[in-house]
Amino acid sequence: MTSKIAKIVAKYLAREVKKFAASDEPDRGELLGKYKITPVGNGLFWCEIDAHDPLRYRDEKTGLEFSPALGAFKTDKGSIPKIVQRVKALGLQLKEDDAERSYLIHDSAYQSGTVRVRKSGADWSLLTLTREQADVLMHDCLSADSTPEGKPISRATAFAVYQAVRRFSGGPWKTYRAQDKVRVAAVALAVGGAVGRKLQECPRKASGGRGGVGAGVGSGKRGTGEPDASARRKGASGAGRVAGSGGKRV
Repeated sequence: MTSKIAKIVAKYLAREVKKFAASDEPDRGELLGKYKITPVGNGLFWCEIDAHDPLRYRDEKTGLEFSPALGAFKTDKGSIPKIVQRVKALGLQLKEDDAERSYLIHDSAYQSGTVRVRKSGADWSLLTLTREQADVLMHDCLSADSTPEGKPISRATAFAVYQAVRRFSGGPWKTYRAQDKVRVAAVALAVGGAVGRKLQECPRKASGGRGGVGAGVGSGKRGTGEPDASARRKGASGAGRVAGSGGKRV
């Protein structure tokens, strides 16, 4: 991510977090893109994000777009804690299909701890999120989301879901981050083992360098103890001169 985009994203998320302290209304935005949901049993679904037109939230004020970092993942669709889903409060839209797109973006953010971000039309960059930032992003998505019938998600629902997630979803976030550490350790172990095996497979250098078997035999072949051809010729020539001078060196 470029430093310019990173600063814009940091400023946006910081401003949104502060708005909750002041109970202010979030910026307006819109949800765009495509995805595919397939039931896999036990109340779970397999979500596939379209590669060419991915599901994403676009903030109108900054032009920033946020999209799931995971191309495919398992989800229960509703990021609302089960205890809150059972509340039948008047006017609150708490079904798992209500605001489905917001919950998919939030589920991916929790599972990966990241989100893809870009300015409209630019290349995607990967942003690491804190839990609070992931929850704030979900609230902004909720403010732009609607039910399958096309009814906008109410501000009361968005605020209630945000508060519930902040209160009850710390456990899942910690579980996912612990899994991240296990994966990193496993990858490091696998890479280390592969490097070790590669080093063992490399041919060892032949012995006979300095101080080796062939040392001290003139310019003999390294590691064999035998003089090479030039050394043998020099030896023969020297012997002839010694013999022709009556045994005296010349």
